[in-house]
Amino acid sequence: MSKVLVKTALFAFLVLVVQIHAIIPSQQALDLTHAYIRDGEEATILQRPYLIDGKNYYVIYFHPATDPTIRNTVAVVDADNGILVEDETTLAKVYSFDSKLTFLNEFLSENKLSFAELKRALDSGESSRQQAQTSLEQVDSNLAKIDETITTIQVAHSQFTVQIEKLKEEVNDGIETQDLFDQEYSSQTLNTIVTRYNTTFKTLFTTVKNGEDYQKAIINKSNELTQKGVDQNQFKPGLQTAFLIGLDKFPTSSALQSALNNFGVINSQQTQNRINDSIRSYLYRKQKTDSDEAVNGIKATTEEIIRRKSELVECIAVTPEISKLEKNWKDVLSAQGANQFSAVIANVTLTQTQLSKVKREIDKCNVVVTPTKPQTSDNTNLYIGLVLVLIVGYFALKMLSKKKPDEPTTMQEPTRQNLFG
Repeated sequence: MSKVLVKTALFAFLVLVVQIHAIIPSQQALDLTHAYIRDGEEATILQRPYLIDGKNYYVIYFHPATDPTIRNTVAVVDADNGILVEDETTLAKVYSFDSKLTFLNEFLSENKLSFAELKRALDSGESSRQQAQTSLEQVDSNLAKIDETITTIQVAHSQFTVQIEKLKEEVNDGIETQDLFDQEYSSQTLNTIVTRYNTTFKTLFTTVKNGEDYQKAIINKSNELTQKGVDQNQFKPGLQTAFLIGLDKFPTSSALQSALNNFGVINSQQTQNRINDSIRSYLYRKQKTDSDEAVNGIKATTEEIIRRKSELVECIAVTPEISKLEKNWKDVLSAQGANQFSAVIANVTLTQTQLSKVKREIDKCNVVVTPTKPQTSDNTNLYIGLVLVLIVGYFALKMLSKKKPDEPTTMQEPTRQNLFG
């Protein structure tokens, strides 16, 4: 190998290593979505990111805690930069990828048509097909003695055999394609495997249809020979064995046709409409949560200053600034009520700026603005005073009742002589 090739290979390897290490951990990606999970929901992340247009993306499903199969919405995290994705074009690509992959997996699971399952079906019927071939040759030999032929059956069998061999080859190629896809979930590998399944399904349908035609040919020839009075021992046992070609391992041609019609939905406009709805649903949830959080971050201080505007009239420069603050705050609440989330964020930013101006002017006046404490009512103060008077009176009476008869009943101030003499 030349030095140039070695350097190129080494450079490619180093780039791959850097890319791998640059991807954030899946748990970190999941943590970015916690603020958007609603009560009664849980979030599940695909441990392997999708590689789309050279960038990696984690997909997080929000679902009811009691049913992970229901997807309330789907969040996307840029695995290279560690941020939530909001760009609609990027979301559309990731959602489309995820929708296609999900559809493919569910279709294969429901119909038992994965490459691995097709290979098992082919392998399990191989022995039967070999026996069928031998039986046909024996029946043909027996009937040749009485000038009878099974040409129709042999032609149908030949067509079926050609299709079986073609199906085997495509399934083996499909398994290799599946292995490559399992190593990397990318746009290219997904498109390749969907195309491979499309081709294989068409071959499978033709194979099953040819097999059914072959079996019909056997039934028709068996009935024909029986009507002619041919000794059944010459053909019936052999045709019964030849009938078994492992076709029972696959769906019928009619069932396959129905399934393949459904498979065509993978790229339909209906699917695209669902993707668009999903994007709107996710962006609504994220933007509303973000805007509500921004509003709540300044709500208490802003409303407290506005409420105490009259108390700050002594600060001449503050009053007009508070009036501006009031207008900004009304704009925030108005946009929030109309679910105009971008307007909410913009107005919150203006309000924060104005809030800083107001605080600076208040600081110049040496006025502290803090939430007011609840005041005790006059009636409550009166009740507390009465209770204190009663308690003091009670203890004074007790002290008087304990004095001796010859002691004075009035309190006298000690003389200086008593104190120091």
